Amino acid sequence: MSCEALICREILKDDFGLYPATIADLLLLKGRLTLTDLIRFSRYTPKLVRECLIVLIQHGIVFFSETTDISKTDATYYEAEPENIMMRLRMGRIMRITEEHYGKPGSAICRLLFLEGRVKLNQVLQWASVNDDKQKDGK
Repeated sequence: MSCEALICREILKDDFGLYPATIADLLLLKGRLTLTDLIRFSRYTPKLVRECLIVLIQHGIVFFSETTDISKTDATYYEAEPENIMMRLRMGRIMRITEEHYGKPGSAICRLLFLEGRVKLNQVLQWASVNDDKQKDGK
């Protein structure tokens, strides 16, 4: 097992739990895999594998590509990006620098993005307005 894959697995286990860490580990060790392959190698239920993939894609850890061959039923391939996983170790430093440049609101938005992954702009605005109201009530 590669050292990088082992470190990535531990990072993901801390952040997301055992199941997504196992799926990402399979992708790191075996390369591009289809959903069928992931189900076979992990021995997890199809629903659990899909849920893990959704979480990992949402956070930019796993990417997918679809083939143009219509004859194949399982034409979507998934691939893990170890650099994006290792970047999660720098979250604290990124948040500190963001707070230095943009203050507490910038750091809070940065934390939201780290916790939720990809979000729409209106979700960030809604979250910011709710948190702004909470801060006003707290003072």
